[in-house]
Amino acid sequence: MTLPATLNIKNKPLHFFYTRFLLKLSSLQVSLRGELLIFGVGIDIIETERLERELLKGSEGLIEAAFTRGEIEYCRRKKNRAESYAVRFAAKEAFLKALGTGMQAGINLKEIETVNNVSGNPELKFKRKAKSFLKKNKISKIHVSLSHIKTTAIAVVIIEHFKEV
Repeated sequence: MTLPATLNIKNKPLHFFYTRFLLKLSSLQVSLRGELLIFGVGIDIIETERLERELLKGSEGLIEAAFTRGEIEYCRRKKNRAESYAVRFAAKEAFLKALGTGMQAGINLKEIETVNNVSGNPELKFKRKAKSFLKKNKISKIHVSLSHIKTTAIAVVIIEHFKEV
C-alpha cells in the first residue's frame, strides 16, 4: 500500500497541524522565560532627488557624515547610487523612529549600518551608543524592510524586545 504524499485530516494537510503545533510549542517556550514584545515601529520615506543633489554637487559632506565606509563602498558600486544611499538613509531614520527617541538618544547616524546578509536581505548593524542602547533595553530582534524606485526610497523597522515575567 502506498501512502499519499500529504496526509489530509478534515481537508487539511498534516503539515498544517505540525506547523501549528510547533508555533504553539515555541510560544510556550517563550512564555516560560518571558515575552517578546514590540518595542517600536518606524517608517521613513525619502525622495532620492535629495541625495542625488548632494552627489551632483560633489559634496561628500552629507555622505561622509551619515554613512559608514562599508555603506559608501556598497553604494558607489551601484548604477543608481542615489537610490542606494536614500534607502540606507531611510533605514537609519526609521530605526531612530522605532526607538522612540530619534536623535535625542545621542546615537550618530554612522553608528547604524545597513548591510546585506548572505541571502541578500538587509540587516542593521550597530556600534557604540546604538549597540549599548539595544543591550540596555533587551532588544532581541530587529526587522528591516527596504524598497526604492527612481524617485522614492522607503524603509520600515520593527524592533522586538524581551520582557521577563
